Amino acid sequence: MNKKTRFKSDFTRDQLKNLLDLPLEYLKSRAIIEKVEWSFDIDCFIDGYLDGCNVFYGVHIDELGFPIYDLQEPTKGYLNTFISWYVHYMKIRKI
Repeated sequence: MNKKTRFKSDFTRDQLKNLLDLPLEYLKSRAIIEKVEWSFDIDCFIDGYLDGCNVFYGVHIDELGFPIYDLQEPTKGYLNTFISWYVHYMKIRKI
């Protein structure tokens, strides 16, 4: 995790769990593709975010926790494909 920009967060931990779910699920998916062990939970990312981290294992996020780009994409376009799937999946889950 890299510290680049210190975000001032007015979000509660529960709100941050919702905001950081997308990049966390993306990183879990990427770990499966890369065949690496994944053992981090959302609290690790919340703590990093609150400490000013905006890059998690190559994934750059904005101040709302949305992944902007991934320096370590397993294949070109993987991040965008995952975001599309995630948004569609989450919409269906809420129906």
